[in-house]
Amino acid sequence: MLASWAEHMPVQAPGDWVGFKLWASRDWGRTMIVAFEPSETNREFHVAIQDRDHEQTPERAAEMRARGWQNVDGHRRWRTKLPEADTRRRMPPSLRAKPCLTGRSKRITFG
Repeated sequence: MLASWAEHMPVQAPGDWVGFKLWASRDWGRTMIVAFEPSETNREFHVAIQDRDHEQTPERAAEMRARGWQNVDGHRRWRTKLPEADTRRRMPPSLRAKPCLTGRSKRITFG
């Protein structure tokens, strides 16, 4: 899907961006966004998460960087660049999909 965005977005919607939201059941109110923004040099593919419920202290910054987040903006959104190639391996560990069981006890693995 990400490769398709990289190929088609600049041609079909120049200057626009695309993304999707993810929620984790343990922290349902916090949204993660996986996005492709061709206009963002060196950050075309990235994932962002809101961090409004924490004070942005040096200790919090160290904690977030230890989790794989790279920088925070003025709106308290932490971001991590996702290289176009090999995105799954480079995604922060907290965002990698884990195997899960469905209601019918069939194992599904995402990612």
